[in-house]
Amino acid sequence: MMARRRVLVVGGVAGGTAAVAEARRADPDAEIILIDRGGDISYSACEMPIYIAGDVSGNDRLIRYDGARFSERFHVDVRLHPEARSIDVSGRHLEIEDLTSGKRESLWYDALVLATGVEATVPEALQTASHQVHVLRRLEDARVIRAHVERAQQAASRHAVIVGGGYVGLDGVEALRRAGWRCTLLASKDRILAEGLDPESSGGVRTLLERDGVAVRDERAKELDVDPEGSIRAVRTDQGERIGCDLVLLATGTRPNTGLAEAAGIKLGGAGGIQVTDAMQTSESAIWACGDVVDLRDMITGKPIHAPLALNAFRSGRVAGRNA
Repeated sequence: MMARRRVLVVGGVAGGTAAVAEARRADPDAEIILIDRGGDISYSACEMPIYIAGDVSGNDRLIRYDGARFSERFHVDVRLHPEARSIDVSGRHLEIEDLTSGKRESLWYDALVLATGVEATVPEALQTASHQVHVLRRLEDARVIRAHVERAQQAASRHAVIVGGGYVGLDGVEALRRAGWRCTLLASKDRILAEGLDPESSGGVRTLLERDGVAVRDERAKELDVDPEGSIRAVRTDQGERIGCDLVLLATGTRPNTGLAEAAGIKLGGAGGIQVTDAMQTSESAIWACGDVVDLRDMITGKPIHAPLALNAFRSGRVAGRNA
């Protein structure tokens, strides 16, 4: 009797859970273990701004599967809150560490799928432990921002500064405006959605924002003025302006979370993510990768691109899971 194939998947949300589901369809008898350092493995990330704005009653409306339900549905061993620390490529082992107890464990694998996503990039000058300065990458971030918005509901001053004019920045502006906040958007590249729109279209978006009462400024955030208790007082810009505020959302970009792969000697692509084949296989034959952490191939130019979007994550996750 042949031994069951063991597939490890590191990371959940779109790419990782899609990989698990497709691996289960491909091999009903496989042993599949999903490892995620957070507590939320399957949720609607695109709807987080709607939750922050208060348009849905609770974050449970955004959760597709919790760990227990996902485990039951796909017959998978779900392990929440361990951090994947290292990969022994030659021995096919993954070392994980429980973030609560500190206990380490080495798991062998026949196939490993990396769905480690992206992490927010925050310039060093803007890094702070202030409870009023936020990023928006995960559902837990949305919970924290929503709690902040609700606590300030009756406050006399509710002014938010959003740093960054990309997708996340605009999502933040819309959510906070719908929640009744006054917003200032700092778009350091002089136009909105600079990487996705031509100047004319970008100007049209800016006009709509300003018509809705958003102050759009062609300035770069230089530093944060935080009091000794951790409350934000103002954002200082490269133009010498001091913008007083009660909340800051840093939407200054993301980068692929490739540290685990790099340490194992897995090759990266030209756009900064993990290099993969069309089958989502990495430079190591027993390791696949998917979701926001990978580079994809532009179908027109053939060049590597990094496109961290939900549909790409789902599709690449299914390909990686089936081939793994």
